Amino acid sequence: MISLTGVIRPTDEVAVLHVVEQKLRRHFPALSAASQVLVLQAWGLPVRVTEQLARLRLDVVVGDQDEAATFRDTVGAELRGWSGSGSGSLRVDWTEDVLPAVAPATLGETA
Repeated sequence: MISLTGVIRPTDEVAVLHVVEQKLRRHFPALSAASQVLVLQAWGLPVRVTEQLARLRLDVVVGDQDEAATFRDTVGAELRGWSGSGSGSLRVDWTEDVLPAVAPATLGETA
């Protein structure tokens, strides 16, 4: 399992972030919403979107490197399409962490 974090930053105008947030809300069903945090069912996975100062942060967990690359490419293409509509341009910086494997606990087993 891989934890992916994408930070979306405007390269010119901050207003483009509002456009992206609105498009995320319109295109994908919300699983939950709180002040400045939204969890969406997006691109086939639950994605946490956090509104931060002059940026949006996407957090998601994927199964492997191939799925991580596909997710990054898909999100990047979608964001380029949205920002290419005259609302400003964006940059997405990705980081990833490999999560440790966790064996399921057996009933009756003590730690």
